Amino acid sequence: MTEADAKQRWCPFARVWHCDGEHGDVTGVAINRFASEHDPIRDTNARCIGSMCMAWRTTHVEIQEERFAQEARPEGEGWEPFSDSPRNCAWKRTLAAPVTHGFCGLAGGSA
Repeated sequence: MTEADAKQRWCPFARVWHCDGEHGDVTGVAINRFASEHDPIRDTNARCIGSMCMAWRTTHVEIQEERFAQEARPEGEGWEPFSDSPRNCAWKRTLAAPVTHGFCGLAGGSA
């Protein structure tokens, strides 16, 4: 997932200070979920912070095109052989710059 997507998701490790008293009593608690139409900011404060978190893991995804069973280099730029064989029959090229994705190293899987 992209970092922007992650930042729209709730983080189970985030904690937000919540005070129950009507007059700002000192008694409070750190929570990570808050369902109230009166204070929606608490809900957004418990979201993923992406690469600002020590647990965030980054991966890079490249989009590649591959051609098989073709001895001659395909038309177009960027084609590289898969192997050093003199009769190479497999070619690949990167179509776009790598896209950065990531995941939570504590709660998520690989991107």
